[in-house]
Amino acid sequence: MVVSDSHGDICETPVSDRLWHGTATASTPTAIVSALLDAVATENVWGSSPSPTAPETTITEATSPLADADWKHTIDGRYITWEAPGPQKGGVQFDAFAAQQANSPLPTWTVWGGQAVHQPDWALQLSANAPAALVQYLTFEMAEGQGVRPVRPAPDGPALRTAQAPAPVAALPPAVQRLGRSR
Repeated sequence: MVVSDSHGDICETPVSDRLWHGTATASTPTAIVSALLDAVATENVWGSSPSPTAPETTITEATSPLADADWKHTIDGRYITWEAPGPQKGGVQFDAFAAQQANSPLPTWTVWGGQAVHQPDWALQLSANAPAALVQYLTFEMAEGQGVRPVRPAPDGPALRTAQAPAPVAALPPAVQRLGRSR
């Protein structure tokens, strides 16, 4: 990113272009969001994204937890879809066309829960340059964790509850507040 300072001089900033992006619906399970955040917080996730030179290897690596859990995959045109076995409903979809368009707004990876990828109960979508290790964290959570398990209502009420707000933090004394300020 290039900006100009207060004197009109052009200078470089430490902010770079966005590498990848993801979006999640409000009903995405906490376990999936936690897996995403845990993956982003680790250094080993910042490896390769699906590369045009070896996409099969990268896709196989990213979805290996699904294969290990006997998820069946289907290929339909530009899509490879893995669906959960048994009564659980959900899956992972890879869009080969979107993967070739690095700057496209189309999601390359869609992790979803519900009856169908195009009408999910919840979804998490990742762009073309999302790291393969990040996708692998998510597919592991889908295959082994809480990703496709339905949310069941608690016996005494609705399944979703609001967390109680934390206790308010006491205000700092005026002398301490002034220490951090300078002009």
